[in-house]
Amino acid sequence: MKKLTLLALLIAVFSLNSRAQLESLPGYMKVESYLSESDKDSLSLAIPLFDKASKLKAQAQAEETKYQKLFNKKNKKKAEKKTVDAKKFYIQSADAYVRGYNIIFEIYGKYLKNAEFYSDTEKSEANKLLGEAETYQTRANNSVIEFKKSDDKSLKKEVRYLDMKNELNNASDFMKNAVENQAKVLDMMKGMKSREQEAWIKADAANSIEGYMDYLKVFDNGLNADEARTRIAAIRRKNDEDKKLWEQRKNETLVFRVQIAAMSKPLTKAALKRLYSGPLKTEMIMDKTDKLYKYTVGDFKDYNEAKAFRAKLNNPQAFVIAFREGKRIDIKEALGKDPD
Repeated sequence: MKKLTLLALLIAVFSLNSRAQLESLPGYMKVESYLSESDKDSLSLAIPLFDKASKLKAQAQAEETKYQKLFNKKNKKKAEKKTVDAKKFYIQSADAYVRGYNIIFEIYGKYLKNAEFYSDTEKSEANKLLGEAETYQTRANNSVIEFKKSDDKSLKKEVRYLDMKNELNNASDFMKNAVENQAKVLDMMKGMKSREQEAWIKADAANSIEGYMDYLKVFDNGLNADEARTRIAAIRRKNDEDKKLWEQRKNETLVFRVQIAAMSKPLTKAALKRLYSGPLKTEMIMDKTDKLYKYTVGDFKDYNEAKAFRAKLNNPQAFVIAFREGKRIDIKEALGKDPD
């Protein structure tokens, strides 16, 4: 039992240590939610390469320290010959760094192949960051490849230690910048999806042409853009149908309806359902006189039917209104007397 407990403890410690190592990788915390377990395992292959690179860099610096006096005395020729080993360590270190970063670059890149941006501003910013990332990677790889070609003779006579050191340090920094740029873009994608979803929820709740148009102004290519356009078309068709129906009712005789609301803005589906969700048809009419959206229910030929229906609604705001030949008239005129 004790052996099993110890084993479980060791596994837990190893797991925590591995996670901490992954979290130390550039950009990892911004992209973790995208990564599969397989990709996390692949990313972990970069960690021993970075450890190796760090040790080799320390060896290069130790070698450099031995001959610092020669550099200080400006005895450059002798210094360059003496620092051949330091140069080799630096090249091997940079090579390990770049190979590690290339692993990260490839994995992050998998999630950027089909990247979609629904805002022109974000798309432009993402393209800029990814363009820089590719440039950084190319420069870093080319620098390391060039120095790896150097033999002992060229390391003694042609390769300048301090120049090489600066260039290879830059190569490592370039690769770090490259993967951090990728991570920024992936993080932008995650934030953009969240904003797009919030905008769609708002548009869906409003369920109006204006609401869907506001969504499309920002997310013209959004996940719900096609649906927004479909709904706009449906609302316009409905408005046209209502207009035709209204025109037809101009020739109708006296009818009574129950007005359940008058609002300065159109009601959402949910809000309207709370007021009335029965089988009778609900209509919304924009009254140009007072600029209110008025919602009415039913077409009753008899005032008492309309009155009885209103009583069942349990809505103190509701009241009976009258139309003759499709035109709103005063209820007194419709009844020929005051309503009781």
